[in-house]
Amino acid sequence: MRRASKLLALASLATMAAAPRIAAHREDTAILRIRAHFTRIEKEAPTYRCRSLDLDGFSAEGGTVEACYAGQELRRLSASYLGESGRASEKFYFWNDSLEFLFGTVEHYDRPLSGRVARTEEERLYWDGGNLIRWLKGTTRQAVRGPAATERSGEARETARKLRECAARMADSVCEA
Repeated sequence: MRRASKLLALASLATMAAAPRIAAHREDTAILRIRAHFTRIEKEAPTYRCRSLDLDGFSAEGGTVEACYAGQELRRLSASYLGESGRASEKFYFWNDSLEFLFGTVEHYDRPLSGRVARTEEERLYWDGGNLIRWLKGTTRQAVRGPAATERSGEARETARKLRECAARMADSVCEA
């Protein structure tokens, strides 16, 4: 009986030690799948039906969003936002009606309204089953758990929801925040 208890304890420790590796493998598999979807969407984009809308209230100086569909399914939302001190863009990628990936850039002007970009920041967010699984600012990984990640993921998902709703209203030419 004592030997069985020791074996059970060792098996439990081995399972606990392997859990982070299993989770990392699952995350890596999801990232590879999302990247494959991204590549396919970008490759097929010229064949998609797209429509553009002006944005009102999303930024100080306005912007636009382009919604692209494969048949009836939304695949990509490309939004650009203009401001006095720079411009930003966000590309939201969808697969099976679910937000999977966001690639965002912010370009900071050297002076207000100059149009000359002094610095660029990039951000990538990956979701699997609605859960944020990876968040990169530039090349630096950010924690995907905790208040900052919850807030940023929620903001991105809410923006995607609003833009998606605007794009679905075919009669509108302007999307209001």
